[in-house]
Amino acid sequence: MLQASKDFWKTEIGESLMFSQSEDQKRQNQSAVSTTQTTTYSPTVQSQSEKIVVAGTNLPELIEKFATRKKNTLAPKTLYEYRNYQQIFADWITSCKNTPHFPIHDISRKDVSVFVDELLEKGISNKTIQQKYLSAITGLFELAKNSGVWNENLAFPTRGHQLFTKKDAKKTQSKTSWKPFTASELANIFNPDVYLKQKNPTDFWLPLLGLFTGGRISELCQLLIQDIKEIGGVWAIAITDEEESQRLKTPAAKRTIPVHPRLIEIGFLEFVKDMEPFGGMLFPYLTPNAFGNFSETPSERFGKYLDSIQLTDSKKVFHSFLSLIHI
Repeated sequence: MLQASKDFWKTEIGESLMFSQSEDQKRQNQSAVSTTQTTTYSPTVQSQSEKIVVAGTNLPELIEKFATRKKNTLAPKTLYEYRNYQQIFADWITSCKNTPHFPIHDISRKDVSVFVDELLEKGISNKTIQQKYLSAITGLFELAKNSGVWNENLAFPTRGHQLFTKKDAKKTQSKTSWKPFTASELANIFNPDVYLKQKNPTDFWLPLLGLFTGGRISELCQLLIQDIKEIGGVWAIAITDEEESQRLKTPAAKRTIPVHPRLIEIGFLEFVKDMEPFGGMLFPYLTPNAFGNFSETPSERFGKYLDSIQLTDSKKVFHSFLSLIHI
């Protein structure tokens, strides 16, 4: 006899099976020698450890799509960091919902709030959670909205958690951001008795370019020979990301800066000409790190130089030249 619930036998499938069993029994009774076969039917019961598959676009799918969409608009390092934060959230959702296929349209503000609380319990700061984790995860919800899998009338559940306000940001910036070099510190940095002893061209030219252009070290290290050009009788440096090897922090960072007369006096244009035969880069001996950034080694070398002249304030860095572009 089949083992199943009474409700099962009332269904269309159950009645069909009952009919088939009845017909089989008739045939068996008519046969002089028959082999009795018993087929046991039992409903499939899903164990708690099994993954539940839910329909809808899920986080793993969106993470891959986000990486593809943003490949040419975000710096490799930024994209790498975003993916890490997104994956942490996706793994957390998988653990909580017992499936990697949980649809993004079912993720609630409460889910995100619990996630935030757990990050706080692990000692992660409010600033990092809001500016790193939630910013990266919000990118997935924005992509979901643009892809038509998130209701346009609903706010993203990652918004409005008020973990790190503008007031908090101002306080933190005053404590953690870089400081500009003072006049006496600049005199110490460019003291000819010490500065001119440097053998590496990047050690010599990068601080001077930082001083007279206000450029980020990452922008200056990736300059090409073609980026230094004469425009209307004025020599200029183009900060751009037109070539595959070049990256900018934001699209607004693209700009053209006149070459300061002092740089020309020192011999910058002659240095540019000397570098022409070496493959197109202004500093051809620099190599990119895993994120395509050429400034990692020069930045470390500049830090060591500052230490060597007893300038050890951690807030005095290459970026400290930025506020001195009026010189």
